Amino acid sequence: MTLPVAEFKVYTGASGATESPTGGATNINLMNTDAYDTTGSMFQTSLIPIPVSGTSYSYERIFRLKVTGIFNLIDNIKVWKSTGDLSDSHLVIAAAVSTTASTPVKTASAIATTTIPVTEGTALDATPSGGITASPGYTKYVYLQLQVPTTVTVFGQVGVHTIAVQYDIT
Repeated sequence: MTLPVAEFKVYTGASGATESPTGGATNINLMNTDAYDTTGSMFQTSLIPIPVSGTSYSYERIFRLKVTGIFNLIDNIKVWKSTGDLSDSHLVIAAAVSTTASTPVKTASAIATTTIPVTEGTALDATPSGGITASPGYTKYVYLQLQVPTTVTVFGQVGVHTIAVQYDIT
């Protein structure tokens, strides 16, 4: 039996219309938390500053899984941050799921409004209505956004985090 293939797809650009990568990938920067809405390396020149007042935001990072292969149903799709500690306790990774992709914003997200879950039991549900029943099929869109308030005191990288995705296949 051949298992289905699940690929991460990141969405950028106007209306979240640009899907990247177009092929498979083994390591994708799901949350390029800079002030740039592509999967490139601009994070070194487009940093998110610690603001004098209020909060600075990364561009929303929007992704979903594309599943191909032979299967009857993929459901119970869960997403959470399984490992990694933020470099400063005041930093927040906000998250949510949506049935649509929109143009990523670098202001307060209207979609990613709660802190990303850190356990399977509180995970986001990325299962589309009725589950995935045909190949290729897609999960709901997952939105992530880094929030940097004035209270942050640790400068530099936010650390490495693992986003876990789990699903049932029949």
